[in-house]
Amino acid sequence: MNVVFCLFFRKPSVESKQCLQKNILFVAATNRPDVLDEAILRPGRIDRVIYVPHPDKKTRHDILNIYCRKIPLGDNVDLNMIADKTDIFSGADLKNLCREVRVILKITY
Repeated sequence: MNVVFCLFFRKPSVESKQCLQKNILFVAATNRPDVLDEAILRPGRIDRVIYVPHPDKKTRHDILNIYCRKIPLGDNVDLNMIADKTDIFSGADLKNLCREVRVILKITY
């Protein structure tokens, strides 16, 4: 976060002016855009925001398969049904869901 602070909030110095005169590509990602500070999104600071939608059902199912492959799931666990019910989950959310299952089942990596 110090880099973001220096780029956006610090008073310009000779060193930072020289840095800002160069072409810099700043790339960031979040699955929580609702908690971004509005100061970062002011015009002239971030030129473009690209929205990447949540994964579709097939992709969610694939993500669940990857993170559940070492979890001994019962015959009654239907990953298709879970993928269907998690339409607002990001990949990170699905990974966390599988981690919670591991914690509940006390499975270590």
